[in-house]
This record gives sequence, C-alpha cells and structure tokens, in this order.
Amino acid sequence: MAAVHVSDACKPGGNVELKIVAEGERVAFVVTDDGTGISPDAAARILDPFFTTKPAGHGSGLGLAIASALVKHHRGTLSVAARRGHQGTRACVELPTTMEASGA
Repeated sequence: MAAVHVSDACKPGGNVELKIVAEGERVAFVVTDDGTGISPDAAARILDPFFTTKPAGHGSGLGLAIASALVKHHRGTLSVAARRGHQGTRACVELPTTMEASGA
C-alpha cells in the first residue's frame, strides 16, 4: 500500500488530528496539526480563490476556496486559524445536522 500524504504543513512524523463534535443541531469537523502554523495575514486570505502560500507550481490556491463554497452551499462555515497557545493550525467545518424549510 502506498503512503498517504495528509499534510503539506507537517514534517514527517508530525501529528494531524481529526475531531468530530456534535452539539444540538450542528456538527463540527475539526482538524488540527502541529506543523509550522499559519500567519494571521495568511489566515485572513486563506479562503480567497487563487491565494496560496505554496511556491510557484505547487498549488493553484483553489482547494480551500472550493471547499468553502461547498460548505456554504450546505449552510455551514469553514474557518482556518493558528492554534492558540500551540504550534500548528486548526481548520473547522461546521454544518447543520438538519435540513431547514428553506428549500435547501
């Protein structure tokens, strides 16, 4: 079986954790890592189409913009920020667990 590369921000041997939290009518998928972290400036723009922190030729900057659009379509939110008090980054997708009468 081939190795799966799960993070561009962690060094080999780094930790990536997925936590799922259900509260009321919302569920959150929280991914944290202990990688290099994200600057406040990059975090503010990370969901913008074509924004990337990767070197030229190593990413189009569309992945998180597309993910954000899909999450919004399902009435959710996607956020990315530096982990408070820790090294690394935290990404969170929060979605409703029920369909509303809005026709969605």
